[in-house]
Order: sequence, then C-alpha cells, then structure tokens
Amino acid sequence: MKNFLSIKSLSKEDLDHLIVLARKFKNGDIGLYSKKSKHVLKLFLEPSTRTALSFEIACKNLGVNFSILDLEDSSLTKGESILETLKNVHALGFEAAIIRIKEEGILADIADTLDISLINAGEGKIEHPSQALLDAITINDEFKGLNGLKIGIIGDINHSRVASSNVDLLSKFDSEVRVFQPSEFGELNDQKYKPEDVDSIYKNSDVVMVLRNQYERHQNIDVSKDQYLEKYGLNIKRLQNLKKGSIVMHPGPFNRGVEICDEVLTHDKCRFYKQVENGVYARMAILKEVLNG
Repeated sequence: MKNFLSIKSLSKEDLDHLIVLARKFKNGDIGLYSKKSKHVLKLFLEPSTRTALSFEIACKNLGVNFSILDLEDSSLTKGESILETLKNVHALGFEAAIIRIKEEGILADIADTLDISLINAGEGKIEHPSQALLDAITINDEFKGLNGLKIGIIGDINHSRVASSNVDLLSKFDSEVRVFQPSEFGELNDQKYKPEDVDSIYKNSDVVMVLRNQYERHQNIDVSKDQYLEKYGLNIKRLQNLKKGSIVMHPGPFNRGVEICDEVLTHDKCRFYKQVENGVYARMAILKEVLNG
C-alpha cells in the first residue's frame, strides 16, 4: 500500500487486514518489521488534536522518526505549491507525509507524481479515512464484527468528512447505515446517504454516531444551540430510550449541551474515549502498511 488516501480505494479485505493488524498492536505486538529507520512528516493545514497526536504517538510506538512542518514555518507561505514542498521533503529523506488539508481532490491529483507516500489525515468535507478505520475498530471490538448491524449517524452530514468516510467503509460490509440531518442544515447532498427519522435512529440503532454541528460553515440557521439538544441531540430522554446493547460514538470535538447532554459522557454506552484510544492502533496499522508496502 503506497498511499492511504480514501476508503473508496480500499477493498473489504484491505479493511479487514487493517483491523486485524490494529488489534495485534493493541495486544502488544509492537514493531515496524523493518531494519531501516523511517522518517515521517506531519503537515497539517487545518487544526487538529486527536488525529495529530495519535499519529505522533503511533509513529513513536513504531520507532519511526516523526517531524512536524508547521504551515507558518514552511515555504507554502511564500507561494510554494504543496507538490513542490512534498518533492523537497522526499529529497530530504522522508518516506511518508501525513497531511490534513482543506482543499478537496489535491492529494489524489498529486499522489501518482510523487515518490513520497501520502496519508490522508482529513480532507475538506469528503474524506477522513483514518477516523473511519478507528470507528470500525471500535464497532468491531464491541460487536465482534461489522456485519448485520444497524448504524445511525446524526448531525451536520453534508459538512462531515467523518460521515462520508464512515458510510463509504460500512457500505462495504453487511450493515445498514442510516443518517439524519436537520432540515435547518439543508437537503442531503449525496445519494449514498440513506435518511431516516431522528428518533427512529436513536431507538433502533446498534451504533449511534453523533456529529459536531459545524456552525462556522453555516449562515442564518433557524435552530439555536439551546434548541438543538431538545429537537435533535442526544438528551437524557433519548439516552434512556436507546436500544439495549447499543453504543454511542462521537468523532470529537463534542459540544456539551448541543449535540449531547453531559450525562452521555459517564454513561456505560459511551465509547468516545475508546475511539480516541483506538485511533493510535488504527494509525499504527496504516503507517506499517504504507511504510512497508
């Protein structure tokens, strides 16, 4: 595997392999399986906490040399293209670059022209493949597989790269994925999304995935943050009515009192921090496959 750019480009077998590999790392099977020292660069053009830190820890766990190129310290601020930046860092000896970028499509366009491997750490509104992988690992740990499940995703679907990549991944397995987006956020913009009533998702799903509302991408929304929890969010009443044996997930960052109530965080169905933990093992698996592929 030269690059890790999109869930769409991976087969079910590829995903199964990554999940198994992540489980091995989680069980203590640590090692890069390579005698040559590896150098990996982090280039994030958008802010991040969980993704950035988990990739850094994953590299250190694998014995990989990890470097950070901050935007303000790079020649990108002088007009150099990301293509030229990546050619130069490869010439310096970097084998892979972990990239978060606002623009969509650039990574796929340049990947085949580069010798350096690219790992997509979040791209616009369309891709967050490593998040989808760690979510799949979390679901797999809970239900011992990804088949035959009912999975619901609730929130600002159109602006969520997490929703996009999760639907792409879960559609490769025998799971039923339904989404709900409030009407105040507009119509769903992709036919791959299968809509369902919000309370039906809460009551009937094995996995409820709640998303952050990206208010910064909207104007003149007719529902306030205070109203949202009552109308659409995971409030106390909905929390109490969740399906037996179900779990609740959130990619973070989350907003208390908006899409979730405080009580979710201490509830036995909450898997927010388990997702964060699994992010390290998911990204170790990705790095191992890319660097040794």
